[in-house]
Amino acid sequence: MGKLKDNSLNKLPSVIFDTNKFAVYEHRMSKQTFRKLPIYDVENLGRKVPRDFKSVYAGNQTYLIAGGQEKTKQDNKKSKASQKAFIFKQGNLQEVLPMFTARQFFSMSSTAALSSPVGELAEHKVYVVGGFDPERGEALTQCEIFDLNL
Repeated sequence: MGKLKDNSLNKLPSVIFDTNKFAVYEHRMSKQTFRKLPIYDVENLGRKVPRDFKSVYAGNQTYLIAGGQEKTKQDNKKSKASQKAFIFKQGNLQEVLPMFTARQFFSMSSTAALSSPVGELAEHKVYVVGGFDPERGEALTQCEIFDLNL
């Protein structure tokens, strides 16, 4: 991995996912170093995480991981978009309800609304937008919402 340039005011470490092998790294800008983070996968769900998934930070050391390309036994087989979704929280991986539409090459955005001046979250949602379905060869126009008010 190369060097990153930081254009933000946030000095917390960045979390970076390897979307091919499902690994998680912490990057410290001040030292320009990467450190592999532990994954506590007691249910062995890591093997079910699709390649090229998308991830979005959902607050409180929690990430939503969704979509991507299903792993196939043969690389020459036509790719298949994934509906799968997971919560990755403080090193633990948990499968959640899948998306309604299988998709890859899409966008996700996280929103949060505060309910009090001390920063308690009142509403937290992730929007999944667009993408591509390789089986149909079509761009997707549907959007989905994950409600993360757990």
